[in-house]
Amino acid sequence: MRPKLLFLLFLNFVLISTSYSQNIIPIVKERPADFEYLSAPDSLGIRHQIKMPKTINTNKSSQVSEAKIPYPIIFIHGLNSSSETWDSTTGFMDTNYSFTYGGRFDINLNFDGDKNNANKNIYPVLGADIAFYSIPAVSNADYYYVNFDVGIDGSFKPNPSSAMYNLSNQSAIAKQGKALQYVVNKVMQLTGKDKVILMGHSMGGLAAREYIQNQDNWQNDNQHHVAKLVTTGTPHGGSNASASFLGTILIGIDNKSEAVRDLRTSYFYSPNAPGVFLFGGVESNSVMNDMLLSNFYNLDVNCNAIIGDNVIGLNRKNLFSTIDYSCIIGTLLGSSDGVVNTTSADLNTYYQNITRNVFKVSTSHSSLPDQNYQNMQGLDEPNNYDTAYSIGFNKIHYGFVTEQSLNSPSNVDYDDYTFTLTSGGQMNINIGVPLSVNLNARIVDVNGTIIGSNFSSNGTNIISFSKNLNAGKYYLEIYGLPSTTTYLSPYVFNLTVDTFSLPPTIFSLNASNFKLQVESNSCIGKKTGKISATITNTNYAYQVTVTGVNSYTSTQAIPVGTGTWSITGLEKGKYTICFAIASEPTQKQCFDIEVTEPEPLSVYAKVDNSTGIVNLAMLGAKNYTVSVNGKATSVSSSNFSTLLPTGLNSISVTTDKDCQGVYQQEIFISEKAFIYPNPTFGVLHIFVGGTENTISYNLTDLSGATIKKTNLIVVETREVEVDLSGIPQGNYIININSKTVSQSFKLIKL
Repeated sequence: MRPKLLFLLFLNFVLISTSYSQNIIPIVKERPADFEYLSAPDSLGIRHQIKMPKTINTNKSSQVSEAKIPYPIIFIHGLNSSSETWDSTTGFMDTNYSFTYGGRFDINLNFDGDKNNANKNIYPVLGADIAFYSIPAVSNADYYYVNFDVGIDGSFKPNPSSAMYNLSNQSAIAKQGKALQYVVNKVMQLTGKDKVILMGHSMGGLAAREYIQNQDNWQNDNQHHVAKLVTTGTPHGGSNASASFLGTILIGIDNKSEAVRDLRTSYFYSPNAPGVFLFGGVESNSVMNDMLLSNFYNLDVNCNAIIGDNVIGLNRKNLFSTIDYSCIIGTLLGSSDGVVNTTSADLNTYYQNITRNVFKVSTSHSSLPDQNYQNMQGLDEPNNYDTAYSIGFNKIHYGFVTEQSLNSPSNVDYDDYTFTLTSGGQMNINIGVPLSVNLNARIVDVNGTIIGSNFSSNGTNIISFSKNLNAGKYYLEIYGLPSTTTYLSPYVFNLTVDTFSLPPTIFSLNASNFKLQVESNSCIGKKTGKISATITNTNYAYQVTVTGVNSYTSTQAIPVGTGTWSITGLEKGKYTICFAIASEPTQKQCFDIEVTEPEPLSVYAKVDNSTGIVNLAMLGAKNYTVSVNGKATSVSSSNFSTLLPTGLNSISVTTDKDCQGVYQQEIFISEKAFIYPNPTFGVLHIFVGGTENTISYNLTDLSGATIKKTNLIVVETREVEVDLSGIPQGNYIININSKTVSQSFKLIKL
């Protein structure tokens, strides 16, 4: 292929790769169903059972789920590990608290298999590094797993010797944080909660911080939606532990991987340069020089496909006071857990203006996730009104009395919750108290004033009281003096109301009363989207409110007897449509709708010069028209292959929507040609395929200067002779060209 054409193909590929929005809704990649509950074959060829949500029967649509804690927990594993890291802890929770498991998010972070380049693009974008796979998940569960130990085929824990293994669980922390964007969003959808709890072991804690502290990873409402962050054995200041030093603890670690690069406190051959991901710096081999004879696979710390950025380190970014933080630190060797030193594992080392709870345990780095006592300490409910957990009405909640952190001003465990009343009335609070602890409870207003008196269990197993409250926001504070065993028995509580209506709910009307349809935009950038509805019950007058992208708001009245409604002129984006009964505005039904638009036409051409076959990979439409040298073919798949004739070929691709653009490309297919003898003393024979009667050759030196140039007549044998006896000894380039031939050879003249 001509160099110019190669460049054009490369430029087109770059344009294709960058034409997708990085905030697209991920399309999960399908995989064999048994990958959900069986691992990939181990070194002995055995597949192992993976933890699965409980089911009523074999039909996964009938999974059992019931959340018991205010916010769901998302567990994130560490470097070169998998979600099985947490099986011991969650097994303890299942047995002792009857917690429910919501499923596992399997994510491959090096999907394109290219270790030398990085990006945060998401499948099905061409060359994407991030791919989400179909998951066994249920709604409204207590906890979920994130798993990065995924093969390209979606397998769980692929053997490192397998072709499916691609260092996904040793990929960049920037990609891990991006992946959590989807996980947090999905978990909130499954549970109906507006916040989550993130708990990460080792590098998993940094993945959680990357999600929280990089605003580009937040949700569409520009909020992170994290109530609490618990890190255990997390190297907040990095770790220079190596696989060769730690033996079996870090076996399988690739010291050239993106993750090892990001975890560095400093570099062996750049000792004065701090770790770029954690502390900032330039993406450069001179700054990040960690190996004598080789470098990291790539230096793209922020994974934006650009090398050389001056990166703002994670520890230089803001840490938000609206989140409750806990750090669990291993002290097996006194000042370290064998991998991470205690200073690095303590978030207080790097942020002094925010309170962070600290818990220490004498155990190794790899055993930290198994420490049930310290884990429950870390997961303890907030003791600050600013970070109080939001709770609803008529719902059973679990809470835990745990020993407080080393830096706590009090030994008493204060658990703070918040609730909001839309009108005044009587609030009833009932708390089931384990006999192992004496509990107290009180209601506090937004000014910190205790309403009424404190209530105590006084050795009984219940606290029950009522308060007449005005509309507004309040705090429920439950507190008691813990012991080393009180965490084993949760307290149980609920809130009910008697004399006023509950806060309005968007699900009071029957959802089946409204059937919505969406018409997408006809072209990119146009405002031709339409949302329409068919209304079954026309006995009411309705008011419909539409809110959406770019602060869009529209309110319309639907008279009695009207069975249809529509709104037009909508641009691409997400919208919320709420139908309310005009006479009862609190009675409403809301729907989340997305108006889409055609994707840009994306085409990647791959040519096999040995056969002349070109393969086109196409995205953006269901039907394409492919024209090769003026001959058009209708194609209904994303791939098209054809044999190109020798010479210059013109290819174009269009869709049924003109606004998606046109892909055009010229590809030259050369007839076979070769020269002999090479080296030569004088007479050179040139053989060319095809039927052309004449060819030209151009003999140049290695600098490109022409030495000899002429046209030749091709005889029937397709072989011509060239006399080079007058040419000085040396190395040359001979270029052979015709309408169907374009070949270059390096020639040695003796």
